[in-house]
Amino acid sequence: MTDFFNSLASSPNAANIAFILALISAISHSIFGALQKDQNDPFLVRSAIDFWFCILWLPIGLFVMPWPTAYEWLLIAGLLPIHTAYKAALAMAYRNGDFSFIYPIARGSSPFFTALLGFIIFGDVLHGSQWVGVLIISLSIMAMAIEAVRRNKLDPKMLKAATWFALLTGALITTYSIYDTFGVRESRNPLIFLTWFYVIDGWLFPLIAFLKCKTINPVNGYSKLAWKGFYTSLFGILSFTAIFVASDIGRIGEVFAIRETSVIFAALIGFLFLREKVSPLRFLLIGLIAIGAILIKVGSLG
Repeated sequence: MTDFFNSLASSPNAANIAFILALISAISHSIFGALQKDQNDPFLVRSAIDFWFCILWLPIGLFVMPWPTAYEWLLIAGLLPIHTAYKAALAMAYRNGDFSFIYPIARGSSPFFTALLGFIIFGDVLHGSQWVGVLIISLSIMAMAIEAVRRNKLDPKMLKAATWFALLTGALITTYSIYDTFGVRESRNPLIFLTWFYVIDGWLFPLIAFLKCKTINPVNGYSKLAWKGFYTSLFGILSFTAIFVASDIGRIGEVFAIRETSVIFAALIGFLFLREKVSPLRFLLIGLIAIGAILIKVGSLG
């Protein structure tokens, strides 16, 4: 397994593979994000998802993957508080704002800083056109959130809370993007790090949510919540696994910026399934994000 990932990283097609994986992560993550926003409390929904992360990956950790070394256990332990804080901030943001507002702020505020820190920490160099593409993606995504506020006229108090929690979520996305990349590159192969992250992190947030939401019950009962957690977790697993492997074999700034094109697919989901209006300005911003992705890809060929 380790030899397989080493061969991917050294392949002349590594950049193309990383790009495709990041795009797969973007599509699946937009579905994953949309499914988390429903009538149930966000803490309950995320707990159901994480529960299935643990259940589905525990047999893989016990019977397929090598046992982590002491150093790898330390890497996994360092990941837990970052991801727990991220999920709590996102849940609080969803309590106060719409999907079309929260998602762009949370995702749009991270690509540029992730690329910058990726260069400083890992030496992942982006070419000039790629930096332009990253900036276009970040600014266009943030502009989508502003457009959503003007269109929906959100309650000022809830808007303020939603904005702060969404920005906090964006900062934590940058943090976990850097740390996750460090973890997968330091591990013997990305799936060791990923598997035990799923297993251990899978029970931590449900425990916190249980303590926080003792008096909150699912809208349609626990069986339907568990079912929703199951199928939503599948999209999460696809998204996170793809981006973990992509960050191991590609440049962090490039792959995480492409991953944030998920807002394009999120906008389509909002329009087609959540009955959210898509204005001409929003279509223009979606086009700019696509141009940014093209610039990143073209720059990787230079």
